Amino acid sequence: MEETIRLRSAITNAAFGYLLIWVNVYLGPLNLLPAFAGYLLLLAVIVQLHRAEPELAELRVIGVILAAFHAVQWVGQFVGFSLSGRWALTDLLVGLLTLVFHYRFLTGIASVAERYQAEDARMDRLVRILRTVQMAAVTAAVIAGAAQPWLPEAFTGVRIALAVMNTAAGLCLMAALFVLSRNLPEEGPVTEPDIPGEGRI
Repeated sequence: MEETIRLRSAITNAAFGYLLIWVNVYLGPLNLLPAFAGYLLLLAVIVQLHRAEPELAELRVIGVILAAFHAVQWVGQFVGFSLSGRWALTDLLVGLLTLVFHYRFLTGIASVAERYQAEDARMDRLVRILRTVQMAAVTAAVIAGAAQPWLPEAFTGVRIALAVMNTAAGLCLMAALFVLSRNLPEEGPVTEPDIPGEGRI
């Protein structure tokens, strides 16, 4: 029972983390849902899941880097400063770190779902599908951002579409994680943990 409570809390925190990361609500120039707070929540999830999914601990350094980057971005709103678009290499690096972090994080969450969900729930498959959709959108956004200096102004509409796709996928992930959190059975894992490196998609 105690393990189930901890897992439900972790998955719920992950859901709120994705809300903060992928959804923007502005009051004037100020984003009321700062992404850095979302990454701090995901870092807390990694700690909460250290027994259920110890491999997530490998993401802590990347998570701290992404949280620090977005914290600078958020504070920069007050002084008109932004790291995005300033150096192409920085944008590319942040994009690649974002891809690695979320791919591995969601793979870990799917693994937890696979072991702890009810046998017929299949939430792990849904998380993996949404992970794939989001990674495709993030990859396209990273490529578009890197190629922006050589693209016509009309391409701005494509970048907006990719941002909308990211937000939609983030909301779907958030909803799926809330459903997973509510439906974790109290009796513990249904299947044995995977051997690292095997049985993962």
